[in-house]
Amino acid sequence: MLRSGVARLGSGRYETLVCAGQLDGLPVPTFTAPRRADEVTPVPPSRAYVLLLAAGLLDAGAWDVDTVAACIASSRGAVGHWPDRAIRALVAE
Repeated sequence: MLRSGVARLGSGRYETLVCAGQLDGLPVPTFTAPRRADEVTPVPPSRAYVLLLAAGLLDAGAWDVDTVAACIASSRGAVGHWPDRAIRALVAE
């Protein structure tokens, strides 16, 4: 288990493991790609992924539906594909 820093685990798309810190004495790992966001062409997120993002942000409790929808709609991959009204409708289903 990665307890601090960064570990590159291979040559895949998301092979870089990062420890984002500690929570209650346990490491908080996440993963990422080795390239910067401006080095890749954005791809619109799928319906399922938009719903997952929205549900997670809403579950955190800090933002309401309008704020979550605006945040996701303004992200690089979603712009022009997922307007905030479509995200609000998806969450309401």
